[in-house]
Amino acid sequence: MDERTLGELAAPDVSFQTMSIQYPDGQCELKSGLIHLLPKFHGLAGEDMHKHLKEFHTVCTTMRPAGVTEEHIKLKTFPFSLQDAAKDWLYYMPAGSVTNWEGLKRVFLEKFFPASRVTSIRKEICGIKQQDRESLFEYWERFNRLCTSCPYHQINEQLLIQYFYEGLIAIDRQMIDAASGGVLVEKTPAAARQLCLRWLQGRLKGNEKVNMGRNVSTLIEKPAAAIPGKCKDLGTFTIPCVIGNNLFENVMLDLGASINFMHLSVFTSLFIGHLKPTDVVIQLANRSTVQPTRLIEDVLIQVNKLIFPADFYILDMGGEDSNSGATTIILGRPDVA
Repeated sequence: MDERTLGELAAPDVSFQTMSIQYPDGQCELKSGLIHLLPKFHGLAGEDMHKHLKEFHTVCTTMRPAGVTEEHIKLKTFPFSLQDAAKDWLYYMPAGSVTNWEGLKRVFLEKFFPASRVTSIRKEICGIKQQDRESLFEYWERFNRLCTSCPYHQINEQLLIQYFYEGLIAIDRQMIDAASGGVLVEKTPAAARQLCLRWLQGRLKGNEKVNMGRNVSTLIEKPAAAIPGKCKDLGTFTIPCVIGNNLFENVMLDLGASINFMHLSVFTSLFIGHLKPTDVVIQLANRSTVQPTRLIEDVLIQVNKLIFPADFYILDMGGEDSNSGATTIILGRPDVA
C-alpha cells in the first residue's frame, strides 16, 4: 500500500524521463564538429525529408568515430538534426518506442511524409505542364525535382517520360521530336531520357565567360576599338538559312565560337519569342568584353532540309541595322560542327 500523502502524490516527478530512442549498449562520444555539420529539419510543409535523410547519412558515415557502428551513431545524432516542430515531435513520442535506425526512419517518414502526400505528388507528376515563359531546361529540372521528392511514387519510366512529353508546349515538343529524328514516344524509355539529357547539355549558365573567335570579335567590337590587322582571309564562311519566314543569305559560321549571336535589329524584325535576361559575358579577340542585351532560346533554323533549334545572344552592334549588308547572324560550333 502506498503510504504517500495526497500532496506527495500530486507533486511533479523530478526523476529523469527516458527518451523515445533506446540507444544500443556501448559508449559513443559525439564531437562538436560532427554536430555542427548535421543538416537541420524543422518540420515545415515545404521541406524535403528525403533530402534531409540523404545529407544526414552522408555526414554520419563520413564522420563516424572509430569503433562505433553506423546504427549507433545515427541514433545518437539524429535528435541534433531536428529543430522546432520536428524536435517537439521526437520528444513527445513514448519513451523507448524506438530501438533501431530503421524504425526511427520509418516513424519519421510516416509523420512528415504521409500517404496523402505521396498521392498528391503522384497527381502532380501525372498532370505536370510546362508553364508560360518556362524554358525547356527549367521544365526538365522541375520535373526531375518533383520525381526525386518522392522516391517511391511507383510510376514506371515509360509513364514518366510520357507525362513529361505530354506536358510540353507545342514548339518544344516539336524540337524534341526533331532532335529524336521522329517522335520521342516511339523510342524506348532509356533512349528517350538519354536523348533529353544530351539535348539539354551544353547550355550556358549565368556568369559564364565565353571566348569568341577573331571573325566574330571583328563584327561586334565598337569601331573605336583597336583591331589587329587581318593577315589572310581563309575563305567564305557564310551559308543561307531560314528563320521563320525570312531568308538570310549570309549567315556566318565560326567554328571557334561556342555560342550564336544575332543583331538586335534582326531580332526586332522577326517576332520570334520573348527575350530572357542573361549574365553571360563575351570576351573578344582583343581581350575586351561585351555584355549581350538578352537571350532568346530555342529558335528554329532551317539550313537546306535540316531544321534544328539554337539559342541566340542578342547584341546591339553600334547602330548597324539588318539592311546594311553586314553579317548580322553568326552560328557557333555547337550548331554547325
